[in-house]
Amino acid sequence: MITEHGIGRRKPFGATLIIILLIVFAVWTLFPVIWAVITSFKEPGDSYKPTFIPYKQFKPTLHAWEDAFITTRDRTLRSLRNSIVIATLSSTATLLLGAFAGYSLARYEFKKWKNKDIALWILSNRMF
Repeated sequence: MITEHGIGRRKPFGATLIIILLIVFAVWTLFPVIWAVITSFKEPGDSYKPTFIPYKQFKPTLHAWEDAFITTRDRTLRSLRNSIVIATLSSTATLLLGAFAGYSLARYEFKKWKNKDIALWILSNRMF
């Protein structure tokens, strides 16, 4: 048993617990995405049935994808364009307002509060 480089050393209980918690968190986070992808390959009537394994519990189809990209392509593209426009406008507005706020904190000395206190207050509000 070589202990110089850590080969053969047992992990402490805390490290094992952290790994288990990270695995549980990853499953908790990724499960809705996997569920959405699997549901997209089901027939509309099969969406509410508790089937999860393709080819064993249900027959996968591309009807939902055909409907979104072939049958109602114009409506799908219009919705995608609207989403891109709204996301771009809101991101630009947020960036401009944030730039002006950052510039004022960097250049102007407020009399009642210190600039570091204001910046800390802004950052602490962003957490909630």
